[in-house]
Amino acid sequence: MQVSKKHDLIYILTKMGFVYLHDLESGLWLYTTQFSMDSVFAYTKYQPSDGVLAVTTKGHVVSVSIDDAALIRYIIGVLQNSNFALHIASRNNLPGADELFVSKFNMLCAAMQYREAAELAAGSPKGVLRTVATVQKFLYAQILPNQPSPLMTYLHILLERGPLKKFESVELCKPAVENRRLTQIQKWLKTDKLECSEELGNLVYDIDVKTALSIYLKAKAHERAVHCFAETGQVKKIVVYCKMVSHKPDYISLLRKVLGLNKEWGKSFVKTLVGNGNSLADVRKMVDLLTEYRILRDCRSSVLDALKSNRPSTAALKTRLLRMSFWLKDYENTERDEDVIDTPTRDQQPLVGSDQSMNTIETGVTRPDNQVGSDQSMNTIETGN
Repeated sequence: MQVSKKHDLIYILTKMGFVYLHDLESGLWLYTTQFSMDSVFAYTKYQPSDGVLAVTTKGHVVSVSIDDAALIRYIIGVLQNSNFALHIASRNNLPGADELFVSKFNMLCAAMQYREAAELAAGSPKGVLRTVATVQKFLYAQILPNQPSPLMTYLHILLERGPLKKFESVELCKPAVENRRLTQIQKWLKTDKLECSEELGNLVYDIDVKTALSIYLKAKAHERAVHCFAETGQVKKIVVYCKMVSHKPDYISLLRKVLGLNKEWGKSFVKTLVGNGNSLADVRKMVDLLTEYRILRDCRSSVLDALKSNRPSTAALKTRLLRMSFWLKDYENTERDEDVIDTPTRDQQPLVGSDQSMNTIETGVTRPDNQVGSDQSMNTIETGN
């Protein structure tokens, strides 16, 4: 006797070459056949097919195993046992009972036995009932008095069995987002119960950008992830992430977004964009944008570094930047001079109303009153004799 763990069935082989197949749980007989006319003197488990290898007295080696695709059809068609077919198909995830599952599911829903329908759909083989149509059916099902939502019942049964699919994850999180239960969503994410997608990230974005960012990263929604980096001030990570995933965003649009949020973040982002003199963005557009936000003065050295190459296409922009640099320098000097020079007040200005004061200012020599007017004195002042 050998047990198939894959199918939960028992193989019983006889010396006369017969094999009997029984269900392990119930002991129900399923099948009998003679696989060899020769006597069998030894047999063992055959791992590749989870069946049995038998050796006859004539030295023949015979493999006995189950055809997955035919087992359920045999139970339904030959044994006429639909309930057992549903049970074994669900238990061992075997194909062949799809129509049977769909029919019973619809019957249970029509009878408003939503818990039983949810259990059936959750355990359907190969996920035959885990579809968008099933979610929609539960979503619009009539909610019975004092009973939970059929959809939430279904989704929580799925949670107990393992991770959800993309569309199931979105539906599960909608009520949590509406009630702002961020902690619950984060718990599901940490336990890998949710399949991350851009749609799920968009849903969670409304209540927490950082959690949405983690979803976008797992879902490989690169554009959305980059914008979340920008919105949370993690501008240095943008270029690193884009290079790592080979994503090419519109850096000018990103710079405008960052500048609109925080100019200091924008200055840091400019330095990251120009890198080692190789700008990732159009420098001309960058200069226009920095001028628009009035921070070119703070970023001019970074922008000039991006123009170190002697390409003819950058000549006009270099000239423009140099002129602006000179203008800014003159402007700074003017501001500095205005701070240093103290303009005299009206009370401090010299009195220049008298002739004597005028003479003193013009010549730097104080002349006695009795000498003013004589030719000799005038000659002495003019010639220095």
